[in-house]
Amino acid sequence: MVGGNLWIFLVIAFMLAVTRDAWTIEWVVGFIAVGASASWLFILRPWVGIDGDDLIVVNPLGGWRVSLTDVAWVEPASTGLEIVRRDASSVTAWAIQQGNLTTAFGRPSRSKEIASEIQEEATAAKVRLQASSDE
Repeated sequence: MVGGNLWIFLVIAFMLAVTRDAWTIEWVVGFIAVGASASWLFILRPWVGIDGDDLIVVNPLGGWRVSLTDVAWVEPASTGLEIVRRDASSVTAWAIQQGNLTTAFGRPSRSKEIASEIQEEATAAKVRLQASSDE
């Protein structure tokens, strides 16, 4: 968030320096408000979590609750964590992205670890469901 807000501050400072006679305090406050809202929407809001037997994905423009027993596989990508369901539909989690260089060089990454952890939780949920249906 600091980097995004710093960028917005620098753009506004440049615009004020170049066109200082055209800007009012309302314009500056408006740009700062828009920048802070965009920072919250695209940097702070996205997240992924597990709640019981559900995987919760929150992206900037929506959220999904996917049953762990419905997860077929999880794969990290540069656009986000790709969660593929058993019916072949998918959900992309923006919060966990893998860098292109990490993919190109085959290096370990946090996104691969998280994908593996979600896959393990999905397998455990399926085992629990099978055990409860056998009883």
